[in-house]
Amino acid sequence: MSAFKINIDQFETPYKLSPEELLLEGGSSEGYVVPWHSTDAFVYDCIMKAKSVFKTDFAKNGTVMWLLPALPFQSELKTLFATSLQQCFGTPLEHLFFEGCHGIHSALMLAQQSSLENVSVIAIDGVFKANKREQFDYLGVAASTANIEFINTGWVLQSAEMVASIDLAKHNPIQGELKRVLSLNEQPIDIIFAPGNGVESDDWLNYLPVLSNKINEQTIFQLPNYKLGKLGALEGIINLATLTNSPFYNDSLSQALVITQESNKYQAVASYLWTSKEVCN
Repeated sequence: MSAFKINIDQFETPYKLSPEELLLEGGSSEGYVVPWHSTDAFVYDCIMKAKSVFKTDFAKNGTVMWLLPALPFQSELKTLFATSLQQCFGTPLEHLFFEGCHGIHSALMLAQQSSLENVSVIAIDGVFKANKREQFDYLGVAASTANIEFINTGWVLQSAEMVASIDLAKHNPIQGELKRVLSLNEQPIDIIFAPGNGVESDDWLNYLPVLSNKINEQTIFQLPNYKLGKLGALEGIINLATLTNSPFYNDSLSQALVITQESNKYQAVASYLWTSKEVCN
């Protein structure tokens, strides 16, 4: 079984809204802005948030995977993060993904490779919302828990690639990633989850011509960051929970593309295909 379904069990953000309300209404940052002290303080806040959402039942029910902030070049912080989590819960933590919103794709890939049938996922990351001054306000730490169930029919992860870059002006790996992902099949792209935020560079738009043979005026574009702000690891869960739980997407779409982009950290692309009952049979 390689198809999957994601159900969000718990969702805690400074917005105090459900994922459904956030997607429909968006969230205002007014009244929620908190001072940014340091990255070390942010890690501490993430650990405290982890303690508030972690349940011992997770470990009893099978594999637990942690989706954490993107820290590709900060090995000391990752070690501090992992050690602190282990001290909090007194149990070895095997699957930690410091990849932000791309973490869910890596978790799915590992679960498929390991032939797992059920996985508990815990996502923790900071929330940033664009303000009227064209800057991002820090709102605090958010967390979500979810269950991934592997099934016979549904959306299947076809390919996921992440390339870290410390200078996006000189390194634009997203174009190469798109070409590799799109070379794997001939199906059109029906929906694209894209990282637009309207404040920082939306340079992913420059590479849409790469997709020209597989997108058209019917292609759906989802831009979660415009409404939700930057949710990091939680964004990845929300995107795929939306994809797997929407009857409209399941009935009418065949390929979904997810583009993620975090300035000075990484760019990534993941492709999902719909597997029908006819294919399975």
